Amino acid sequence: MGGATNLLSTVTVAGAVSLASTLSVGGAVNLLSTVTVAGATQLGSTVTVVGIGTFKDDVSVSGNVNLGGTVTVAGAVSLASTLSVGGAVNLLSTVTVAGAIQLGSTVTVVGIGTFKDDVSVSGNVNLGGTVTIAGAVSLASTLSVGGAINLLSTVTIAGAVSLASTLSVGGAVNLLSTATITGNSGFLGTVRVSGNTSVAGTFALSKSAAASVHTTAINGIASVSLNFTTGQNFLTTVTAAHTMARPTNCRVGQTGSIFFTQSGGSGTLSWNACWKFPAGTDPTFSTSNGAVDRLDYIIASISSDNTGENIQAILSQEYG
Repeated sequence: MGGATNLLSTVTVAGAVSLASTLSVGGAVNLLSTVTVAGATQLGSTVTVVGIGTFKDDVSVSGNVNLGGTVTVAGAVSLASTLSVGGAVNLLSTVTVAGAIQLGSTVTVVGIGTFKDDVSVSGNVNLGGTVTIAGAVSLASTLSVGGAINLLSTVTIAGAVSLASTLSVGGAVNLLSTATITGNSGFLGTVRVSGNTSVAGTFALSKSAAASVHTTAINGIASVSLNFTTGQNFLTTVTAAHTMARPTNCRVGQTGSIFFTQSGGSGTLSWNACWKFPAGTDPTFSTSNGAVDRLDYIIASISSDNTGENIQAILSQEYG
């Protein structure tokens, strides 16, 4: 045909159709069987596919694509630009995104979600199920947890943590700031505190607690000033004439014992006025070689420089 052809009724083609030039269709086209296009196809209007559409090669779309029904992707999807999704997306296989993803609605992950790089969330995150973290977690702000948390590895927290329920930790926890626990806390293993510990409420022990005995040498020291920040119980050997001066770094209410061992029988002890004994009489140190005298004390008051001011004490003698 050298000119235009107008077909006003149904055209049925049982064999192959070969078009050497452009095919322009102003109305609807219904294709009831397989259509194979070896070259480029330009569609100026809407294309409606009632059945399955299979593309064996690349498909390039320069404009918008509106998908009114379900989109099922069985293979990998690579997005070089932004993907905007207004409705639900069901992904049955791996999705690889090289650029940014902005999700304007809810994202529901039924299976496992794996993120191999950083994930930044500017809004709230609500986790309705169990969250398992195998690596380290760094929190720059407040974490509020209404349910249970299972932490299988090290957790480092630089900010404040408020726990309204139970916290179970199977590994190590490093707290770089204040931790406030309004409920009960249970520690099934060893708890080590390298800094100060302040207990504002009642402190009850269901089992025993022990304070170690700090060994210190006073050989060659005439005026002995014990540092009470290193311990509350002390053990030393008396080898010469020593004066027990005001101890440093004292705390009101601190109690303990000081064990003095006589060496050679020539060691003596005298006492600063901060040491208060019954009836105001300073005790005499045992002279038997190897004898152990035990001084039990409690700090009643301290001076402005935290040295002992009023330390009430009793010396028990001649422990063999």
